[in-house]
Amino acid sequence: MPGTVRAAVSNHPGYFGDLMATAAELSGAALPEGRDSLSLMPVLTGKGTPRRHPYLYWEFHEGGSSQAVLLEGRWKGLRLKRRDAPLVVYDLRTDPGEATDVASARPDIVERLEKILKEAHTGNPDWPLVDAPQAEPAPVPQKAGF
Repeated sequence: MPGTVRAAVSNHPGYFGDLMATAAELSGAALPEGRDSLSLMPVLTGKGTPRRHPYLYWEFHEGGSSQAVLLEGRWKGLRLKRRDAPLVVYDLRTDPGEATDVASARPDIVERLEKILKEAHTGNPDWPLVDAPQAEPAPVPQKAGF
């Protein structure tokens, strides 16, 4: 049927903000300079090469503490519950189910993702990062008579 795009599946990464640039392109509206949004029209139409974000980064509050997530190419880094927590790293190319943390095997990737996390974070007094409480060490059992 003319004007119809064939059904397809894409693994092109994007985020909600990309819908703004996509809607602007569809409507012919101009976008402001310095925006983070990239149009998904090449993905939707199959015409042209879609632009890629160098990385996608977000923070969110869940379960009483802040979390951070970074997607950079094949790598996904997670910082869970505390700002001082070690980074969990998954290789999405070889482990799309995120079953194996490769952080200890890939310190080079951890270092790169840590640098991006620091650069990408912008503090905001209205949305402060909240650490989960430190776990208390388990008490050492005492034997009677000692």
